[in-house]
Amino acid sequence: MRSSRWLALSFVALAAAPAVAHAQYVPPPPTVQVFVPPPPRPWRHGKVRWRHGRVAATVVVNAPPPPVWLAPAPGSPPPPPVYITPPPVVIQPHQPIYVQPQPMYVEPPVMMPPPPAVVLTPAPTVVQRPPLPQWASRFGVGASFEGVFNVAGDHHEGWGVMGQLRCRAARHFGVELMAGYERSTDKNDTTVRTDVPVIADMIIPILGPEYALSPYLVFGGGVNFADLRLLDAPTMTIDDARTQLVAQAGAGLELRLGSHFALNADARVEGRWSIEGPSDAVAATTSIDGKPVHPLEDSTALRLGLGASIYF
Repeated sequence: MRSSRWLALSFVALAAAPAVAHAQYVPPPPTVQVFVPPPPRPWRHGKVRWRHGRVAATVVVNAPPPPVWLAPAPGSPPPPPVYITPPPVVIQPHQPIYVQPQPMYVEPPVMMPPPPAVVLTPAPTVVQRPPLPQWASRFGVGASFEGVFNVAGDHHEGWGVMGQLRCRAARHFGVELMAGYERSTDKNDTTVRTDVPVIADMIIPILGPEYALSPYLVFGGGVNFADLRLLDAPTMTIDDARTQLVAQAGAGLELRLGSHFALNADARVEGRWSIEGPSDAVAATTSIDGKPVHPLEDSTALRLGLGASIYF
């Protein structure tokens, strides 16, 4: 700002310098002063004391006339140039303005308690159990040799041959169908008894087919066709033939020698009960050769068997 003012004053001085150098100064006329006397003193009459006062004189002073500048005469030489070195212009760099940021007040967040931990238990994975081993060959055909011992009744002892059909229906279930021929005598060998049993049994293996040796339980029942020969003479025979109900239960072992062959051994307790009475000839016979006649009676026997089967 000051630099600009100095520059303006310098240019004005340069422009006015020639005129000032050749101008003639005419002094202004003298100042005229006029004295005005004050008015006479006024006098007032009354009961009060006389008082008088003065009024100040009025002085009128003419204002001085402005100065008169006369132009130079024509044909006069121009004044020499006047060089004025302008002051250096200093441009002040802008000072950085620091504005202090207004403080910001932020309400602190409300601290909520953490939520309770949620433990997700994964759902149990259901894995299907692989199928258990099953019998490769289920149907079998075999035979067994048996010893028959009467433990109650007519006390006959003997032997028998039985054919058997077996089916392994499941790991722990099977069926058996047996039929055979048995021959036994009393302790004096005076009477001979023959039996043709037909029995259906249920077999429960304790262990599965992955075991070579497996125990089993057996339960069954059927019918028995019994014949007791009381007299066997060349001229005459007397037989006590009856039909009986049979029930048996026991246990055994099966030894598998490969997938198609097995050995079995078991012991069974068997009961036999007649469903009809003796014939008229037997009922009329009381003794033979002086010996009393004992017709066929209900009995309980122990059967011990050893057999083999081929499976396919």
